[in-house]
Amino acid sequence: MSRRARVSYDLDTGAIKRLPDVEIKAILRAADEIISVGGRNMLCFILKGSNNQQIKKHGLESCPVYGF
Repeated sequence: MSRRARVSYDLDTGAIKRLPDVEIKAILRAADEIISVGGRNMLCFILKGSNNQQIKKHGLESCPVYGF
């Protein structure tokens, strides 16, 4: 099986020039929790405070930035 073709995309940042330090630290803190467990989607689920099965399976609802 071959890999899927990558789709190019552009992010619209709107008027955001830089994220506040608090938000950057929260993202990095959550990313640290999922190093061997998940990827971008799981990071979003943690920051959103999702009740995803994978979040519960790995005990990530106890992450300090869960539901940031």
